[in-house]
Amino acid sequence: MAVTDLHPHLRAEHIEQMSAFGHRLGIAQGEYLLRSGEKAHSLFVILEGTVGIFDDTTQERITTHQPTEFTGNMTALSDRRFEYNAVALTDVVVLQVPQLRLKELISQTQELSELLLRTFLVRRVSEVENKYGSIKLFGSRYCPAVFRLKEFFSKNHVQYVWVDLEKDATSERILQEFGVGVEETPVVITNDHKIFKTPSVEEIAAELGLSSLQDASVFDVVVVGAGPAGLAASVYAASEGLQVATIDALGPGGQAGTSSKIENYLGFPLGISGSELASQAYLQAQKFGCHISIPHEVKSLRFEGNVFQLSLASGHTLKSSTVIAATGAAYRKLSFPNLAMYEGRGVYYAATPMELQLVRGKEVIIVGGGNSAGQAAVFLSAHSSKVHLVIRGHDLRNSMSSYLIRRLEHDPNVTLYTHTEVTALAGDGYLAQVELTDRLSQQKTWKDISNLFLFLGAQPCSAWLRSMTCLDEKGFVVTGRDLTQDTLARYQWPLQRLPQSLETCVPGLFAVGDMRSGSVKRVASAVGEGSMAVSQVHAFLTA
Repeated sequence: MAVTDLHPHLRAEHIEQMSAFGHRLGIAQGEYLLRSGEKAHSLFVILEGTVGIFDDTTQERITTHQPTEFTGNMTALSDRRFEYNAVALTDVVVLQVPQLRLKELISQTQELSELLLRTFLVRRVSEVENKYGSIKLFGSRYCPAVFRLKEFFSKNHVQYVWVDLEKDATSERILQEFGVGVEETPVVITNDHKIFKTPSVEEIAAELGLSSLQDASVFDVVVVGAGPAGLAASVYAASEGLQVATIDALGPGGQAGTSSKIENYLGFPLGISGSELASQAYLQAQKFGCHISIPHEVKSLRFEGNVFQLSLASGHTLKSSTVIAATGAAYRKLSFPNLAMYEGRGVYYAATPMELQLVRGKEVIIVGGGNSAGQAAVFLSAHSSKVHLVIRGHDLRNSMSSYLIRRLEHDPNVTLYTHTEVTALAGDGYLAQVELTDRLSQQKTWKDISNLFLFLGAQPCSAWLRSMTCLDEKGFVVTGRDLTQDTLARYQWPLQRLPQSLETCVPGLFAVGDMRSGSVKRVASAVGEGSMAVSQVHAFLTA
């Protein structure tokens, strides 16, 4: 990575433009411009002198900024806490641009916007590669709470270093010396040296500044779900000047975020991972002023006082003129009584670099015949000793894209089992064996394999809407022309016009993506629906 990509120099006209959004400030040598842990921090353009960026934990100097360079990374547009310390190495003169003014600058100046955002993304890649500003996570690989925290960190692009207590006896002894018992793990140590014992995801999110909710009497639109459909809706709504809040129960990306590589998405001939696509869309939405808050689960939705009111599990209530439901679908679970004890302990629902840490070099079983299963098989085949792909049908042609089928057919490390299903799991606290049954011969075979990946169908995440709007027999939300006159009458549709194509039987409530009845379960389709819903929101608001 070129140094100039990390430290571009602003031209004189750039600095003049930015001056309208900030003010000059003199800072003495040794004083801090930014401290690790600060929220809503400013961007600084160095006009005179030198500024150093330091890792707060190791005190290592990460980089140095010279005149006409600027501070900042992807956290500059969010409420996340800053991960580093910025210190004046000499007496300096800087141009300070507060966060709110920075957002205005980005929305109004195209060339500067592109330069800043490109630099923020490149710096983020550098931080990931070098593990700068990492949170420390101590816990056993067999602990479900550890897996949950790792999943949360990965989805939200939070830098972390995981110390597996099953492999690192020294760390376990150190924790014991500090009086931390096994029952108090996992332990999380943040960049500003706070220690959390057995923390919840919500507790860590609040500490990192991810879950702050923007005060607003009534939003124009609240987007529930930050998968491809929800993020597309967020980007388009915010870019068109609507006041938008987007919430998600775990992190951006949705089901697509678990894909190691999407190769048939328009505009990416080399493919793009679901995580990377979500990360860039997340930043893009913030660029236009969308307020994204994570993790928040909607417990119920009601229409009261001429606005939608969303009751969150945290106890907060959001109010909005319209709502776009984009909570997607989850993979179906096997109906085994002992399944839950193996989740995160050998049973996984995603194949990302996080899961790869646990299965590298080992045999794996993948269950499912869709694209997600195929992408997982291609990804894991390059790192596992053997991949066993299990499907109930007789081939993959009706459920998987042909480019993935060709890859798997020519991969000697992948074995396909047709007419087969998983019928039992075994293991003492951690998955150790998987039973496969041939559905034609009923022959049962036990495999001594401790890693099982499940990509089984889709169950819509629509429980929070059940009392509010019409769902089909499988729980998907019914919209547009699929709403019959009888249904509209039963739900007391109050308008003379019919619902728009993505509108539910409740005016102003829209459903997009995988949770919508009749939708095409593909990333591109979800993005299209998310963007199209915004035009329908506009039509509703201006009617």
